[in-house]
Amino acid sequence: MNHKETRGSHAGPARQNSTIQKFADQRIQEACSEAIFRCQEVDSTEVVITVEDGVAHLSGIVHDEKSRAVTEKCLKDIPELLDIVNELKVIPVDRFKLS
Repeated sequence: MNHKETRGSHAGPARQNSTIQKFADQRIQEACSEAIFRCQEVDSTEVVITVEDGVAHLSGIVHDEKSRAVTEKCLKDIPELLDIVNELKVIPVDRFKLS
């Protein structure tokens, strides 16, 4: 194909795929945020969710192991989610109390 026959934007396939993946990741992140917000067993105020290439990364603080596990479980049914990396730290509530 010569220069005059080139169709579409000037972005190559890799750049277009990257843009598509960013939109997909954004949709997945929104779905994850909604799922955790709806999950009544989890205090999501200190949970951070980032999504990259279809993988959700959980970081932040929860107050017990049950909350850590439940937070991950709340995301299991999101269709486009490929995997979950749970890096939530467990810090018990009593460590937050002031003397």
